Amino acid sequence: FLLYARSGDRNYLRLGCEHARHMMDTDILYQLPVRKRYLIGAPVIHSSKHTHGGVDIGHTWVSGLLCHYFLTGNQRSLECAKAMGNYLSHCTKMVVEPNYKNRPGARRPGWGLINLVALYEATQDKTYLKAAAKIVDVVRREQDHETGAWRYVSSDSFDAPYRLNGKVFMVGIL
Repeated sequence: FLLYARSGDRNYLRLGCEHARHMMDTDILYQLPVRKRYLIGAPVIHSSKHTHGGVDIGHTWVSGLLCHYFLTGNQRSLECAKAMGNYLSHCTKMVVEPNYKNRPGARRPGWGLINLVALYEATQDKTYLKAAAKIVDVVRREQDHETGAWRYVSSDSFDAPYRLNGKVFMVGIL
């Protein structure tokens, strides 16, 4: 969508629309049994052919859905983005004080912040802003102020830090 906005080339708009439809149709959970309704809006684990079961907030891209909505007026795009934002907001309620142990590093809270702030900017719904503030509180509390690393990363995590201050890319997302 950004390339379309920069160039006016409708091929980029077409590709963006295809990706948004794929995300809405394949990458977000909707139909769930009552006991798992809290997962509505959760992103499916990011993998080739979508073969892994479960959800993962480390790969969420609400902004593409919002761009699709603003460029095309497709109401379903906005509804899907909000569903994902509601799920992310729900996740912030599961943080156990004083620390959210075994959360892998900076990537997941970083994507949570990016998406929740985008939703707040698009909708002005303070629910998303409050959830983003909760993430900021958690990561500020968990960061080691001497090294800059996050202290509570499980050693077997995919995002476990290779260096003292964690993976630079993951910290960059945050």
